[in-house]
Amino acid sequence: MAALTYVKFEDFIEALGLGEHNLNTGVLKVYLSNTAPDVAADADKADLAEITAENGYPSGGTDIQNVWAEAAGTGTLTGTDVVFTATAGGFGPFRYAVIYNDTHATDGLVCYWDYGSSISAAENETVTVDFGASILTIA
Repeated sequence: MAALTYVKFEDFIEALGLGEHNLNTGVLKVYLSNTAPDVAADADKADLAEITAENGYPSGGTDIQNVWAEAAGTGTLTGTDVVFTATAGGFGPFRYAVIYNDTHATDGLVCYWDYGSSISAAENETVTVDFGASILTIA
């Protein structure tokens, strides 16, 4: 699947400013959801339902092995693309790939991508969450 547009959760910006997120040492994970995010109201992972962990999709999602770097006054968050491989029975449906901070006290939500419609993965199919060159930048 192609890289999609980043959409931030509003509370992430507040929590970032209050020092609640360390984008370099915090463990950021991506999980799948079939519930439409509310960027103004959703703040924590518990606010946005995850799909059922089954058949190749793990509970809590997967660590994106994030790195935060700064160059010439611009900070950039990158992560390793995540591949979920469906086993017998498959998993889904899902529509959203969501990043949250697993080391934040309440698993603070960071951002999400919308695939445009619900998707299910059949046995042996892979779903790649492709972050492109970067997840976010702050200039």
